[in-house]
Amino acid sequence: MKSNCAWGIAMVLSLAGILVTSAPTEGQAEQPLLHHTFEDGMSGWMPMGTTAKLSITNDLAYIKESKHALQFNYGINKGEINLAMTTIEPGTLALGRSLSYWVRTDFATTILTALQEKDGGRYLSFSNCPKDRSQKIELNAKDFVLSQEPGDPVDPNGKLDMDQVTAIGIGDLGQLFIQIDKPEINQFFNIQPGNHVMYIDDLLVSRTAFAETALPAGQIWLDSLVHPQVSWIAIGNPNVSAVQPDLKGPHMLQLVYHLSKGKPMGIMKNVPREHLKDIKQVTFKVATDKATTLFVQLETRDGNKFNAPLSLDAGLDKPRDITLKYGDFTVGQDSKDPNASLDMSKVKTMMLVDISSMQEDKTVDNTLRVWDLKAAK
Repeated sequence: MKSNCAWGIAMVLSLAGILVTSAPTEGQAEQPLLHHTFEDGMSGWMPMGTTAKLSITNDLAYIKESKHALQFNYGINKGEINLAMTTIEPGTLALGRSLSYWVRTDFATTILTALQEKDGGRYLSFSNCPKDRSQKIELNAKDFVLSQEPGDPVDPNGKLDMDQVTAIGIGDLGQLFIQIDKPEINQFFNIQPGNHVMYIDDLLVSRTAFAETALPAGQIWLDSLVHPQVSWIAIGNPNVSAVQPDLKGPHMLQLVYHLSKGKPMGIMKNVPREHLKDIKQVTFKVATDKATTLFVQLETRDGNKFNAPLSLDAGLDKPRDITLKYGDFTVGQDSKDPNASLDMSKVKTMMLVDISSMQEDKTVDNTLRVWDLKAAK
């Protein structure tokens, strides 16, 4: 994300939070550290931005829990950033380990959840939200990534200190991309300018983290895919979802899309800095309905990009195991340093893109599945 995207969050969150924990005593019902059902009004939430407006709705079509939800009206326009935000006293959430809420949007977009520390950094997490369908979002503390764009506040220790979180912000990532003011960016991320609405319900901060499948020593999840939301940003306009084709099989990321000439389709994800420390390789499984070329890109915090194109044969029933090491990546022509070497400890973003329509005049419908995304020493 470019620097002129980051200033928007800085403008809003600098005016003013959430997460970290221990499990409840056996036999006792856990008391959440924070629980906003909006039954008694705004619960301290406020609109921030030029066209941001908050209200309470009792329309059951937009409510997942109880009888009310927070309605957030906002614009996606050049020159404005809008967030729904609440402030928190430092220390209130020192035992929090997870955050969850329901969200519904009027078009398919990426939801931004932001945590701001007192005199510290700004931490972000992104979640894909389908059009006109309530989406449950479950986030553990480790799912938040320190924003290190120019103009962002410096974090003294480089890690999320939950006892220092003073603000929670929820918004639409499209507001940041539209500030770049390039039509190709709007098309690349399917940005839809104009007035929009989202509904937020049953926001809860818990002492207990959401469970993930344990891995052997030396391996970490890039995405365990066990949460209900897709934590990747859509590129182009694919229908992105988390699926489990076999009830006894693995959870998968599924992309269903129409390829046309010159329009790539894919997903990208911010990677927490600590995830790739001492990492030597990235592994995942992939299957595609139609034969295609999958472009894997790792972008580092110093602005360098490293690419590994993969030729995939057709067959959703013919998964391919992928292992990518240092030598499998070549530095991209658009890197800041065209002679740079890949240092996986500096990787901030991973991108998976079907680029076959960029290589040939190709018009086709395709389904792509990716799962078992890991990094290993």
